[in-house]
Amino acid sequence: MINQSKMGEQSINTSEIEPADMMAICMARLLKNDETVFHGLSSPLPMVAILLAKRLYAPNLIYLNITGSVDPRPITLPKSTVGYELLRGTSSYFSLADIFDLSARGGIRYGISQWRTN
Repeated sequence: MINQSKMGEQSINTSEIEPADMMAICMARLLKNDETVFHGLSSPLPMVAILLAKRLYAPNLIYLNITGSVDPRPITLPKSTVGYELLRGTSSYFSLADIFDLSARGGIRYGISQWRTN
């Protein structure tokens, strides 16, 4: 049996959705406008979820990452969570010390340094 759901005018075959894809979608839906989120090293799933959220659900989400960029706009999905693509279009830069200070003051809603699926 093929499980299908409607999204707008498109029909999606949900039997073809991989578990990691569904996890990224679910994580993205948790993120809201005006929240500040951060991902660190070895965090491809949170990186994808944040980029998805900014594009579809929360365009005013404040996105910080380990490269030191704020709200980057990569053209393509980076191959690494420290890829140079995450510097494209950044509105500002920060140091790692700054991110720890912001976190200690409660300024980060979600901070994900590593996400394991096994």
